[in-house]
Amino acid sequence: MKKVALILGPYDDSGDGSGHSYVMETGYLVDDRHVMYIDAEGDLWVEPVRRVDGRKTLYIPSDVGSGVKLATGVERGDIVISEVHARLVGMTGWAFLTNVLLPSDNAVELELLE
Repeated sequence: MKKVALILGPYDDSGDGSGHSYVMETGYLVDDRHVMYIDAEGDLWVEPVRRVDGRKTLYIPSDVGSGVKLATGVERGDIVISEVHARLVGMTGWAFLTNVLLPSDNAVELELLE
C-alpha cells in the first residue's frame, strides 16, 4: 500500500453559502482506485478515487460511487487499515453479506441483478 493524500470537498464552511473549505486526509492506496483512511473523528473510510494528473500521491474522489464508513472509534492508527483491508480481501462475497451486512443494524440496499 502506498501512502497518499486525498482532498475532499468543497464543503460549505459558513452555513450561509459564502465560503467553501476542503479537507486533506492522509491514507493508503489499497488498489488502483480506492483509498482507505482514518479521519479526525476516528472513522475508517474507503473511498473510490482518481489520481490528480501530474501528481503521484495526490487523489480526489472518483465520479463513480461514494465512500463507505467501515468502522468508528478507531484508536490504533494506520495498522487498522492493513488489518481491515486484509480481512476484506480474504472474505468471499457471501461471507461479507452474511457475517457483516446482515447482522448490522444498518439498512443496506443492493442491486445485484444485471
